[in-house]
Amino acid sequence: MFLYLLLACTDPQPVPLPPRTLTAATSRGRMVRIGDVQGFLARPQGADDPAPTAVLQLITTLDPSSRERATAKADQGLIVLAVPHTVPTDAAAAYLKGMPPVQEIVTECYRTSCP
Repeated sequence: MFLYLLLACTDPQPVPLPPRTLTAATSRGRMVRIGDVQGFLARPQGADDPAPTAVLQLITTLDPSSRERATAKADQGLIVLAVPHTVPTDAAAAYLKGMPPVQEIVTECYRTSCP
């Protein structure tokens, strides 16, 4: 019996994996709340190389149009966080910088008064 086990475990080469297929990026969004940060986070799904740039969208309220705007930007392969005026901008930026692929943050303001 030991001989069968020994022969079964001595495969000369493992079978190679099939080639990776490229998929188009789609996005998925959800509400997040961590500490002072509360907003709508949209992330690209299925992107092979996520962009190192994230987008911080400053909005007045979290409504369906702001969620659609964030999701449309995430469809371009970017991580997007849409936050209302009640969230400190520096806390939201720190939240995005804590994500592994993010190296740069671009801020877009959709409020009536922008910082």
